[in-house]
Amino acid sequence: MLWSGAIHKEMSTLMLCSCQHIVVRRSNQSAAITETMGEHTSSSLLQLPRKLRDRIWSYAYGDLIVHAEPACVDQKMNPSGNYAFRYVLCQQLGSSSDSLKMLECCPGAKRGSANGERTPFFWPIVNKQFWAETIEIFYASATFKVAGSVDLYILASSQQQSVRRMRKLEVRIGLGIRHHNRIWSPARCSSVIKHFENLRGLTLLIGLVVEDDSNYTGTCVNYNYDNGKRIGTVIRGSRMEGWVWEEQRNWFPVFLRSFQQHHLQDNLTRVAVIDRRKQNRGRAFNYHEKDPRSREKDLWREDVVIQEALRQDLAVSMRAVLLGQNISQLFPDWEVENERLLEENERT
Repeated sequence: MLWSGAIHKEMSTLMLCSCQHIVVRRSNQSAAITETMGEHTSSSLLQLPRKLRDRIWSYAYGDLIVHAEPACVDQKMNPSGNYAFRYVLCQQLGSSSDSLKMLECCPGAKRGSANGERTPFFWPIVNKQFWAETIEIFYASATFKVAGSVDLYILASSQQQSVRRMRKLEVRIGLGIRHHNRIWSPARCSSVIKHFENLRGLTLLIGLVVEDDSNYTGTCVNYNYDNGKRIGTVIRGSRMEGWVWEEQRNWFPVFLRSFQQHHLQDNLTRVAVIDRRKQNRGRAFNYHEKDPRSREKDLWREDVVIQEALRQDLAVSMRAVLLGQNISQLFPDWEVENERLLEENERT
């Protein structure tokens, strides 16, 4: 048989039959991997040229997105590390960080359901050669999604070999920074994050909720007097300045810095800060254009633009901390912006 070009992506079924065979089915919406084993120890599939086998393995196990979640949702965190975890293939195409909303992943599929709505992922047990050839391809390109702060801690503490092999993680911190701080103490950050020994890429989806007040992204001006001279100082929470980021019980900066030990790759590291507070989901303005209150609509729109810019600044700053970069170097006009803000504040 003459092989040329790449394996076509629109190919819906790839079947390679031998005494022991693997069946891989892929569609535009989801991927399902199942395996069956024969009674013999030899396989015609494994007799193919190595380059051809690598192409087959890449098609079957490359670029998969897998949900990593506790097998029992009521599983409590304990120091023993005796946690049961399961892996489920993700039905979502593309990256969640491309959206400005905390979208529900795999809509229509309930977490923990066993009625066929979700496709469990398990590693086919064939032989040592199959394992050696496919395991690196899988972990080198797979993205593991973790649904929350608690699940991340349980996964990292599970002592599973898969944790040490993971290269790319996507973590959804959807309940806010204050909730995250209740789970991730500095001791846990230093002792648990190190278990991701081969981690190279991280995507953080951080949802700000009502409990996370505007201090995380707010800007304030403080005035002090030096020999009778009034001196103003601008503090930008969106660039991780101020007391809210320096207070003793805000351990989120420690959590971010704990990933620096893995030397994350720039092109594989992303942060998205998403506002989940109800007051920013939209409002109805039905005032007549001559009604003075119609100005509220324009003010609200301006505020939405400003808040979005602040959240983008916060996301960029957090990403810099993950990568061990200097935040001030990301904003070369920082001092000029502060001086301009002080001048505007003096005029008002």
